[in-house]
Amino acid sequence: MKSTRFDRLASGAAWSIVGKAVQTVVTLATLVVIARMVGPEAYGVFALTWITVGLIEIFATMAPIDTLVQRRELRPGHLDASFWASLVVGFLGLACLSLAAGPVADFLQGGTLLEEILPARALTLPLGALAVVPIGLLMREARFKAIAGVESLASVAASVVGLALAFGGAGVWSLVGMELVRAFATAAVGFVVTRWRPGIRMRVRDFTDLLGFNASTWGAWGITYLDGELPRTLIARSLGSAAVGLYSMAMRLFDQVVTLLMRPAYQVVQTGAARAQEDPAAVGELALGTMRASVVLAAPLFLGIAAISPVLVPLVFGPEWAGAVGVIQVMMLFAVRSPVTMVQTAIIRGMGKAHWHLGVAALGVCLTLAVLAVSLPYGLVAVAAAMGVRGILLFPSYAVLVRRLTGLSVRDQALASVGATVSALVMAAAVLGALAWLPDAVGRLAALAIAVPGGAVVYWAALRVFSRPAARVVDSVLAAAVRRDRAGLRAALGGAGGS
Repeated sequence: MKSTRFDRLASGAAWSIVGKAVQTVVTLATLVVIARMVGPEAYGVFALTWITVGLIEIFATMAPIDTLVQRRELRPGHLDASFWASLVVGFLGLACLSLAAGPVADFLQGGTLLEEILPARALTLPLGALAVVPIGLLMREARFKAIAGVESLASVAASVVGLALAFGGAGVWSLVGMELVRAFATAAVGFVVTRWRPGIRMRVRDFTDLLGFNASTWGAWGITYLDGELPRTLIARSLGSAAVGLYSMAMRLFDQVVTLLMRPAYQVVQTGAARAQEDPAAVGELALGTMRASVVLAAPLFLGIAAISPVLVPLVFGPEWAGAVGVIQVMMLFAVRSPVTMVQTAIIRGMGKAHWHLGVAALGVCLTLAVLAVSLPYGLVAVAAAMGVRGILLFPSYAVLVRRLTGLSVRDQALASVGATVSALVMAAAVLGALAWLPDAVGRLAALAIAVPGGAVVYWAALRVFSRPAARVVDSVLAAAVRRDRAGLRAALGGAGGS
């Protein structure tokens, strides 16, 4: 029963990962070019726009999409109510940020450049609101292949425009242009794919139905976002925009791994949990299998990036970005447990407990303020380490809530990442050792070309020692991929539950 219930979700996850891979490659390639052109300080000013625009996006886009996915019953009036309410919030956010651009720039110490770009950057709010219902419908229907197509097309369009602007001398405005095109393209392609069109079929009851769930969702995501942006805000006020740029570059690399591997897992688990709320045991099995599979894929990426960053960052982004290396390494080390947290959050939200998420998020903000107060005087690396410790401290809260919802033990959740993490640490140590002497012998580019595939082989071998079930899953996935056997690929990913 479990396999038939979640088979389509597993197949959709594969498509979602493919789509995220396309986006990651395109986005990182574009980011490398633009980052070399604008430098850490200008990039840091652009990163400050996320603090304000991103917070309003919680209310305009993220919470409404979550609500559309989670509701068991969805009427046409709910769709129209979500569309128009999100659009109104988007335009109100645009107006507020346009009028308050000066004071916001002064508070964040972004200077006249932040004041100039903030109103244009805020245009993404109403543009993003246009895509709420199309993306929400695609997620609700588990059409992850379509979502991958929509997001990939938007990413390619944004990158083409961003590169054109960058080579035309637009500087930081090329980053603004990228986000505008991305938001517009997502909405346009989303409407084409879903064939949904807004109307005025909503009633007051439709708004109140949505508001009940959205209230907790807005609070939870709003606090979570505030929690994530507090380091950037305090770094801006204490260390300046160049430091924000270095920290934001490290966060961007982390976000790309999240987008590639963990965001699809979140979408699949949230949708699966919402569909199977009456069968907690099945949801627990889905959660544990997804945790293990996600860590098997994410751990070598996180720790691999940490190992090669001393050579990769100056080579690819330029020597002025070398200050980000230590931040990246610490951030990636602590990020290994993030797949587990992502799945835990998806379970809590998918099973309709947004108010539980709100409570943990509030605790997270308190912890963030405490660890930042201690670490900020010691620089960016200390801030990254403190935020990693904060994530570990929150794990028990999430684990207990998931146990209450699914029966999945705290011990199983805690051990879900152990085998793959130890294997990835062995791989990272081998890569670090090789890169200690290879660049002097063969050059930096050749050293990376040798160390990266060599590290993959070490990880594959280490899995056989520390997590044999995970090694069997990896073998099955590779064999199915070589044969282009989709059924075998789905079966292999399903076997991750036993790793």
